[in-house]
Amino acid sequence: MSAAKRSGKHLLLPEVKKWYDTLPAMNWNDFNTAQEVRAFLSPPGSDKSGYGPMPTDLGKVYDMSAEGSRGPVPLKVYEPQGSGAFPIIVYFHGGGWVLGGNVSHRAVAATLASECKTVVVAVDYALAPEHPFPAGVEDSWAAVQWAAQNAESMKGDANRLAVCGESAGGTMCLVMSMLAKQHGQQPSLIKAQVPLCPATDLFSFNSPSYEEFADDEFEGKDDILWFDKHYLSGPKNNPKDPLVFPLFAKDFSGLPPSLIITAEVDVLRDEAEQYAEKLEENGTYVELVRMKGHCHNSMLRLDLFDGTGESGYDARTTYRNIGAFLHKAFRTM
Repeated sequence: MSAAKRSGKHLLLPEVKKWYDTLPAMNWNDFNTAQEVRAFLSPPGSDKSGYGPMPTDLGKVYDMSAEGSRGPVPLKVYEPQGSGAFPIIVYFHGGGWVLGGNVSHRAVAATLASECKTVVVAVDYALAPEHPFPAGVEDSWAAVQWAAQNAESMKGDANRLAVCGESAGGTMCLVMSMLAKQHGQQPSLIKAQVPLCPATDLFSFNSPSYEEFADDEFEGKDDILWFDKHYLSGPKNNPKDPLVFPLFAKDFSGLPPSLIITAEVDVLRDEAEQYAEKLEENGTYVELVRMKGHCHNSMLRLDLFDGTGESGYDARTTYRNIGAFLHKAFRTM
């Protein structure tokens, strides 16, 4: 018999509970189009970064582009202060492949550069439903290639390149490592991967975390299905394609060292942890961290966690832990 479905709000840290209470009441299926959702969440003219303040200790921040299969892919490059050469993170934002971009997630990319002392290349990949799968994957792959080929010009070291992202961006970074392997560029191209709260199987919906949090106020099963529907709205819509959801891969060997971060209160928790198990079973070095008291992506939110709240948690700790893992991976693996 299935476990009773319920919200996980009672499990959350106090700062996240308070944030939950400020969220606008919405049902994704009440909107006719993805454009309406974007306008509701970020009204025209909004320049809001949803993850907190920007760091003030960066070197240079500038726009570039990679040549993709459909035209230029916008990139935002964040350089730390100093002469380099620095490791490189190619960063993919979250938003269910439908929302978000280099404006909404700029605080994440900039803080990665600041706290991890890396060059960060943030990718504005094409969004669904205007550009369903595989458009975003193709853009992201073009960006990874660009970062490796242009490392020196941005004070980066192509021999220390990692991929990182949260939610849909976490899925994207797993897919990039799989593509690098398919193209015969592993282990030389991507030296480490850091997905946070990634989706790895939006077909089965049968994990304990789906049972437990299917009706969650922030991100339940119906919300996930809404994003899934838009991402796979094109002719290539097989949810078991491992370039869509990586848990369906036939071979998990030969992938880079991985730091996989999940949230206790997240429908995606268990499928991400299953992916970590698959990697470990096939010889990949994996550090798996489940963040107690957190919901989907909340461990990155500098606007919620500055170290002065009731829990005492500082989101910069997440970024610093990513940096520590990457520097260890680049040095020893």
